[in-house]
Amino acid sequence: MADSAQQQQLQKQQAPSSPLLPQQAQVPLPSFTLPAFPEDTTRNLKALTLTSDIKPDDYLALLRRTTTSSTNSITIPPLPTSIETLTLELFSLGYPPGWLTQLGARLPRLRSLVVYSQLLAGVSRESREDAEAFFRVLAPGLRGLHLLDVFATPGFLGTVGAILHGREEEEEDKGGSGGRKEDAGRKSAGDDSASNAAKNNKNNAGGGGGGGLRFLEVNYTSQPADESFLARLPAADLPALVGPSLVTCAFNLAPPDVTDDPDDPANLVPPETSSGDEDDDEDDHEDGDGDVDHGAGEVATKAAEEKKKKKKKNKDEKPKHDRSAARGITPLHATHSPPLVAALTGGTAPTGLKLLNTSLFTLSVAQVSAITGAHPELLVLEVTVGVEAPAREPASAVAAAAVEGVTNATTDDDTSANDGKDNATPPASSPQPTFKTALISAVARAPTLQNITIHASPSLSFSLAASNTKSTALRDTFPSSAAEMAGLARLCPGLVEFRVDVLGRGEGGGVVEWVREGGGREWRGGVREARTQSDDGGGGEGKEKGEGPVVLGLERRRAGDG
Repeated sequence: MADSAQQQQLQKQQAPSSPLLPQQAQVPLPSFTLPAFPEDTTRNLKALTLTSDIKPDDYLALLRRTTTSSTNSITIPPLPTSIETLTLELFSLGYPPGWLTQLGARLPRLRSLVVYSQLLAGVSRESREDAEAFFRVLAPGLRGLHLLDVFATPGFLGTVGAILHGREEEEEDKGGSGGRKEDAGRKSAGDDSASNAAKNNKNNAGGGGGGGLRFLEVNYTSQPADESFLARLPAADLPALVGPSLVTCAFNLAPPDVTDDPDDPANLVPPETSSGDEDDDEDDHEDGDGDVDHGAGEVATKAAEEKKKKKKKNKDEKPKHDRSAARGITPLHATHSPPLVAALTGGTAPTGLKLLNTSLFTLSVAQVSAITGAHPELLVLEVTVGVEAPAREPASAVAAAAVEGVTNATTDDDTSANDGKDNATPPASSPQPTFKTALISAVARAPTLQNITIHASPSLSFSLAASNTKSTALRDTFPSSAAEMAGLARLCPGLVEFRVDVLGRGEGGGVVEWVREGGGREWRGGVREARTQSDDGGGGEGKEKGEGPVVLGLERRRAGDG
């Protein structure tokens, strides 16, 4: 009955209304049984989305039945071999062992994989091994990987990275005679079908643009109400996903959910169980990596907070998040960053990277400098940077020091890149540059940059300085005048946008925004310092109008002016 309804929906979705056959289809699955795909209407299908419609209460029982009983084993029917993009949505507890490997074998031309909101490796050892085999099948032809709110057992994503970048044998050798060797034995004993499917996919990969994974997007939606959220992220495994073939690399942390409608599909999510918790959030929004060649396009992630229902007892208990607090999020601590910096700057780092987003991790200025020095042809850069208390410096000195700093840049930046501090300690004979000078020098090591976005992760000293009603913290820390932007533009001639926001306080924490429109020489924008509660209309008499923070540096200036 359910299969018949699925087929009817699929046929209705794909019934040709024009001479052109449909190129994409979405199939809701109340179980792990896929419907048949009519060849006459699906032979040109390019993108397939499989969405779990399995009831949360039935999910574990369904997994047990399909895992332990041979009579309930599932065979995936033939799928259109034209499919190049696969999206797997809301399979919260993973898949029955063998299901993913079968699915991969049915998609010999798959180029892009999007996985959203789930435990991809499942909840059993067998499911994890099957998920690893799935990536072995896909690896020869896969060019784009998008992991959106995907959680996994420790080590899984590290193994996936090794598979995708051809480092699996090397990782197994490092594992010694322990568990990895046992896993390797199980893999070689039971994955003949996966190996054959991988060979088939390699033969069908074809296409241009070279081999290897080229587009990587990892996105997590911030969950401020969940104190264990950051601890549950697979931070130690994420750097392994970086490899030499990447053109786009994004490790993004998205703002929390801002919707209030409990019937919004974005708010209806299955329970997260990766750490035994039943109250987990999902996803709001994230952009794709530009994988237009393989049909992934922009990937919009949804947002949801399951805790919302449990905390509805008193709607007025806490104010709801709004867009003005969009950056009210907390990234991973700086101690997690050295392995990522090593992956981006070491011997297996990307060789043609154009877009980089590491906002999930907190970097130091020295680490940013090491990364831009290793990738001087970057076009887009988005980073979270730890910020200490500001120190003032004249704009002319900033511009001159930045030029000198880039001119004299050496590999010393690389040796201090992994110290986890905001600035490397200079030799005793050299005066320590201010944060602003060091930052401009760091980003200017990639002279092809066109867009720069910086999320400032403030220290306590910076937050205290910024909370002063007459604070100039942002002006003292980031480019705050058209003259400074003109100096940066001389180092990065293609630069058209420079933006800074302060994490933890949303728009109220202040912003820096500069735009050069139409490729001209004129910079428009400026600095808005942090607002206090009274500035935001928080009640009380507060201060007289005209006092306190104001919009600063909103000016227009030709980029060539001194």
